[in-house]
Amino acid sequence: MDRENGSSSSKPLLKAEDYDEHLRWSERSHGHRSPWARYGPFLLVCAVLLAVSNAFLLSKSLSSWRDEKSLTGPDPAYFGSPDTLPVPFSHDWEGLLDQERDGYRYADEEWSQLFPAGGGSVALTSDFIQQHGIAANAAPTPEDPDKRIYLIAGYHQLHCLSVVRDSIYFLNGTLTEWPDSNGFIWDHVLHCLEAVRIGLTCFLDPTLITLNETWYVIDEQKHTFPETFTYLLLSRL
Repeated sequence: MDRENGSSSSKPLLKAEDYDEHLRWSERSHGHRSPWARYGPFLLVCAVLLAVSNAFLLSKSLSSWRDEKSLTGPDPAYFGSPDTLPVPFSHDWEGLLDQERDGYRYADEEWSQLFPAGGGSVALTSDFIQQHGIAANAAPTPEDPDKRIYLIAGYHQLHCLSVVRDSIYFLNGTLTEWPDSNGFIWDHVLHCLEAVRIGLTCFLDPTLITLNETWYVIDEQKHTFPETFTYLLLSRL
C-alpha cells in the first residue's frame, strides 16, 4: 500500500507540456542547422580531391608539353645562345676617299670572302626539319629530293649589303659592269637596303663606342660576336 502510495505520489521529471516543448526545440535545433554545418565536411573533402586531381592533370599536361617542345621546338644544340667573344676592330675611314678617287674599290678582297661555299645556303633532311620545327615548304635540292634548301638569313643580309655596295660603285662609275646578268634593277637594290635595315634593327649591336674629338678614327673598339663565327671575323678584319 505504501509502495503504491509512494508510486502515486512521485512527480514526473517533465510535465507533458514541457516534454512537448523540449521535442519542438530539439527538432528546431537540428532542422535549422546552417548548410556549412550540414555539408561542410563533405564539401571540404570534395574540394581537396578536386585540387589534387587538377594538380595531377596539370603536371601531366606540362610534362607532355615539354616532351612535345623537345621534339618540335628549337634545339639548343643548333639554335641556342652561342658563347660570345669580344672582338676588336677598327672604325677608321681615313684614306678611303683618296683611294676611291683613284678608281680603287675599298676592301675588295674582304668583300669577296664574305660567303662560304654555297653562298650561305644549307640542305636539310626531312627528319631534321621535322625534329626542329622548321617550315617544310622549302624547295627540294636537285641532288636529293629528300633534302630541302634554306638560306641562312645573315648571309642573305650580307648579300644585300654587297648589292648596295656594288650599286654605289656602279653609279659613280668605279664599277663599269654590273655583276648580275639580269642588269641593274632598282627594286632589287631597294629590297636589299630594306633587308639590311631590318637585320640591323633586329640584331642591334649593343657595343658602346667611345666618342671624343677624334671619334672617326676609333681603333680596337671591342664588339661582341658569337664565338662560333669569330674565326670568320678575324680573317676579314
